[in-house]
Amino acid sequence: VSSSQGVIGLPLFMCGEGFWYDRHLYDRYEVQVPQSMDSWQDCSLRGQYPILCDQSDMNALFWSVLAPYYLKAGGAAQQLSEGAFQKEKMLEALTVLEQMRDTQFIQLSQEAWRSFTAMQSAFWITGVDDVATYYNHSTNRSSWNISPTLAFDAREQAMFVLRADVLAVKKDADKIATDLFLEHFFNQRTLADLSTYSRMPIACCLNYSPDVVHQLPQKCYTMLSIPMIEIVSLPCLWTDQKQETVSQLLLALMQGEMNAETVADAISG
Repeated sequence: VSSSQGVIGLPLFMCGEGFWYDRHLYDRYEVQVPQSMDSWQDCSLRGQYPILCDQSDMNALFWSVLAPYYLKAGGAAQQLSEGAFQKEKMLEALTVLEQMRDTQFIQLSQEAWRSFTAMQSAFWITGVDDVATYYNHSTNRSSWNISPTLAFDAREQAMFVLRADVLAVKKDADKIATDLFLEHFFNQRTLADLSTYSRMPIACCLNYSPDVVHQLPQKCYTMLSIPMIEIVSLPCLWTDQKQETVSQLLLALMQGEMNAETVADAISG
């Protein structure tokens, strides 16, 4: 992964946020899983089972909804990567998110994961890393799937933003030891074991064969191969301060303390 400062690290895990659902919930009611905003409006489960996002995880809300709509508004992937947004494009994306808030398409929760794992929510907005965390502690977990299209109308092309976590090496690290470590760490067997253990999709080159890779990464990559989804891959070069600022502003928007225009002013630059 490179930036204007040069190489910043080697890609390791794939980060992707979206709308996760448990197919068992829909099978129970013999209802089709909605895959777009308009199909969700017609879903019989809508009144009883909400779409939840943890109020402490505005990062997931940004990358699953705001980032794709920012790109659809004409914003550049490089701007998303660096956290330097164009105000007009960001306002357009924030207005969509504001409408989702006002129509209760998305609701905040203090423990969305608890509702999701208890099959009390229709969708959980989160990242593959959080799903991996709870994956081993839930029954029927094989029915968990991600929908990258739910935030869009059925007539729109859905966008999905993938980011690569990177493995960085200190400048003063011993070169010989570093080379030996990287050579061992990035071989196929080590990466396969790491993906199987962590339930995380690997960002670097890996042969995803059924005998070495766990079901969750396979499902993620099967989903991302659907032609009608536009995949945008980028490194996230945000500072910790930028990430905290964005999270606080989105929380204020979702709680009705700020409107889209005020947030666009504060978040851009």
